[in-house]
Amino acid sequence: MNLFANGSVTIHILEIAIFCVVTLFIANIIALIYVKRRVESRSKAYLEAKRTFMTMIGSAPIDALLTHVQDLTDLTRDALIDAITEISRVDPRWSERIVAIVAASDIVAHYVSVIENDRNAYRRAHAYLQLARLPITEIRSFLFVAVGKELQSNVPNKVKASGLLALAPLCRSRGDLYKFMELLPACVTLSGGFVEGTLYQASVATRTAADEGVVTDTFRIWLSNYGEQRPILYALLAVVGKMQLSTLATSVVAFYESPAAEEDSVLKVICLRALNAMRADKALVVPIVLEAFHDADWRVRATACNVVGDLRLVNAVQQLRNALSDAAFYVRLNAARALLALGEISLLERFANPSLDADHSDPYRASICNYILNTKVLTRDDNRYAVSH
Repeated sequence: MNLFANGSVTIHILEIAIFCVVTLFIANIIALIYVKRRVESRSKAYLEAKRTFMTMIGSAPIDALLTHVQDLTDLTRDALIDAITEISRVDPRWSERIVAIVAASDIVAHYVSVIENDRNAYRRAHAYLQLARLPITEIRSFLFVAVGKELQSNVPNKVKASGLLALAPLCRSRGDLYKFMELLPACVTLSGGFVEGTLYQASVATRTAADEGVVTDTFRIWLSNYGEQRPILYALLAVVGKMQLSTLATSVVAFYESPAAEEDSVLKVICLRALNAMRADKALVVPIVLEAFHDADWRVRATACNVVGDLRLVNAVQQLRNALSDAAFYVRLNAARALLALGEISLLERFANPSLDADHSDPYRASICNYILNTKVLTRDDNRYAVSH
């Protein structure tokens, strides 16, 4: 049977369809208005609670303050942590009051309970991040166990990353640093930069609580043990550079000169950057930097230019001069910046001006020299720095 054979039936169906569409549209508008008002109401309540907590932390009697934090909701609990974080950053004088507040309230117990019992991965991630903002170390052992379970389970990377962020600043000893390191091989799904960053946080926290010798000895052992695990090795070398563990410079050079580096340009770049960051002895750096200018990978050559400029290796000026005609743009750019850092302005001016350059057959060299002389920028902008590394 053809339902559309009768015109009145067709009109009736169209009327029903139009009614449904209009009803759905109105329902969506009502839902949006409701959600908007609810969000605005919660935001207003959150900001008001945060302001109240900040005022009380700064001026209220301690007894009244501790009484006020006894009965917290999810919203006021987050507002209290936000207030604690902001006050700790602005005025560290209130640290004793903040410790008392944390002890008197249920914020630690609540978020520990969420991590232990809540099956919602994103609520657990939120709990990790909130604990990371509190000045507490007593839950370190609990977090080691909890984060280890997260890394071994099939949970979103956000949860794993949040757990590591909460745990890294709590490391206080060689044992803590070893336990943290044992977690990292399970982080293969996380970015290398994140693994490097959390390892750096854990190392800095350990150095602050113990001493640099503990960290240096630990990294010396790790460089030997994890030499075949590339993602971990990259993070180790990068952190050695960032922490300026210059006594490990010979180990970094050994990795650069190892047979494995012949097929791994990333390893060469990270080694060069580590030596640069730690301001290693020039006697160690110069030979491998001069060799790096002849590397087949443009990233290695570009990084070598950066090292020459940052460490002021004046005996590599000729290599920088040759690099101005390199096939890769970022090698030419970094070479020109390095020459500027070394004060070779007259050389740049000569190459920038065709009338002064006897060999003016390279327009790209003239262009990059003009750019550097016109801007005279020594610092690397983020995009170009990222690409050239």
